[in-house]
Amino acid sequence: MLLYNKLILIMNKYFLLFLFIFCTLFANAQNNNSPYTIIGIGDIENGSLDRTAGMGNASIAVWSKRNLIQSNPASFARLEDVPFRTGFNFEVSARYNSVNYAGTPVTNASDNRSTDLQFKKACLAVKPKKYWAISLGLVPYSTANYSFGLNKDVPGAGFTIPSYIQGSGNTSLIYLANSFAINKHLSFGVQTAAIFGQFSQVETIASAQVSDSVLFSTRNYSVNAPFFKFGVLYDHDINKKWNVALGSTLSLKTQLNGLYDLTVINGNSTIKSNETYVSNYFTIPVAYAGGVSATYSQKYTIAADYGYQPWSNTNPSGLGYKIINSNHFSVGGEYANRMIFRDGTSVEKYFLQAGFYYNNSYLQIYGNQITDVGGTIGAGFNSLKNGLGMSAALQIGSRGTMSQNLIKENYIRLSVTISYRDFWRAQNKYKYD
Repeated sequence: MLLYNKLILIMNKYFLLFLFIFCTLFANAQNNNSPYTIIGIGDIENGSLDRTAGMGNASIAVWSKRNLIQSNPASFARLEDVPFRTGFNFEVSARYNSVNYAGTPVTNASDNRSTDLQFKKACLAVKPKKYWAISLGLVPYSTANYSFGLNKDVPGAGFTIPSYIQGSGNTSLIYLANSFAINKHLSFGVQTAAIFGQFSQVETIASAQVSDSVLFSTRNYSVNAPFFKFGVLYDHDINKKWNVALGSTLSLKTQLNGLYDLTVINGNSTIKSNETYVSNYFTIPVAYAGGVSATYSQKYTIAADYGYQPWSNTNPSGLGYKIINSNHFSVGGEYANRMIFRDGTSVEKYFLQAGFYYNNSYLQIYGNQITDVGGTIGAGFNSLKNGLGMSAALQIGSRGTMSQNLIKENYIRLSVTISYRDFWRAQNKYKYD
């Protein structure tokens, strides 16, 4: 308890300075290399980087009175109400990622690890009415970062030349969500967003058999598209101890458009340079997700999610790979230490979490669907004197396979989220039930 009080005191005193340093340090990081991100738009973010990160990201049927649950826009309407005041919630998140690579293509056993540190999320929510919440935020959607070397055949020459390819890029999602509470048991939300980003691939060929100079080919894609997501959340008290909730989300099909730029440079001379508008760069299919949660005595929660996306008919396949249907499953639990008052209200001091997840990606290579499996643990605390809070989640898992000369990625991720909550006095008083 003494350590807890000291930590809260330090956060209260240096909150603004700490928040500035937190955002600045993590804003300019690089992505870990992953050979599987060369296809499509790379790795699509499966987690929400919020309070549920330690529960295996099982969050569709979970809500919080003081934290922003990103996976279901219907959850924002469940943020805490204070009579005659407007609620304000703000969160920022960052993540550290360490990856070890294994498999036949990994030729350097002493240099098979990469790390990065990234600022990931900035979101806020305002609750102008008891039944209505608005959330605005910037969150990651997908990332790509890869590099590899290969030998390319020269048509008609009868020999090969070495080539080095390096690619990177990401897409982000900026959203505006409106969430409405129909009554104390049912809420729904609508998220209107835009996906935007850029991808770059540079191929380098240095061979005296082809040219005395180094040949660079640079391909840039700038993509964007509107994005829409809907959510519903319902909960019911079975008795004085148990509460059960159901949640569901639907994300509409999204067609990414953008500009494609190709530049070829041989030494100091530009051989080719053109720019083309691309109306169907990549298609993100409709996504379905549902979840269930059960809470006992406002302290113990278990939750499970399932999601599905029919990718098969949306994007073309290529040599050795296919775009196929994807799905994910997650389950988690939480213990929340709460002070529960006689009127049934409660104040949360800290929480502990654990979870498990299993994801089948949309990418199949040589008949192997790329899977991602792992476990999580998490913890967090809140100040009882003001609106400051912090949570952290440790994620350990593996992605890919070593069969058929593919690469397996074993990773450790640590995510940290800082939250701040306050209430502003409303100019116009409104009646509460």
